[in-house]
Amino acid sequence: MKPLQQHNNTNETRISNNPVLRIVLVVLGFIFLIIGIIGIILPVLPTTPFIILAAACFAHSSQKFYDRLYGNRFFGKILRDYRDKKGLALKYKIYILTMLWLTLTSSAIFFTNSIIVRIILFSIAVAVTIHISRFKTLKSIDPSSP
Repeated sequence: MKPLQQHNNTNETRISNNPVLRIVLVVLGFIFLIIGIIGIILPVLPTTPFIILAAACFAHSSQKFYDRLYGNRFFGKILRDYRDKKGLALKYKIYILTMLWLTLTSSAIFFTNSIIVRIILFSIAVAVTIHISRFKTLKSIDPSSP
C-alpha cells in the first residue's frame, strides 16, 4: 500500500473553531463520500460532485480526513486538479455532464408533475453545465488515475 501524499495545507483548510459545526461537517463529509462511492456503482448518481462536497466539508472540519481524501488513489488527482483550477480531463467533463443531464431529466420527467420543480431542475443543470464548461479541459490525464 502506498503512503498517503502529504499536502501543503496552509491555504487549503480552515478548520472551524466550533466543535458542533466540525462534527456536523464531518458527518456530512462522510455522507457525501458514501453517496459519491455509491455513484461509482450506480450510473444515475454522479460521483464527482459528491466527492468535491465531501472535500469541502472536511476542509472545514478535519485536516486528517481532508488529507486522506486528497491522498486517495481514486479521487485525489481529480480533486487536486479541480482545487488547483488546472481543469478537468475531457472524459470526466463528459461523464459529469452526461450523468447530470440524465439524472435531472429523468427526475423531471418521471418523478414530478410540478412545472416549478422541473424549471428548478433544468436551471440547476444549466448552471452546473456552465460551471463545469468553464474549467479548462486537460489535454492528457495521469495513467495512474481512474
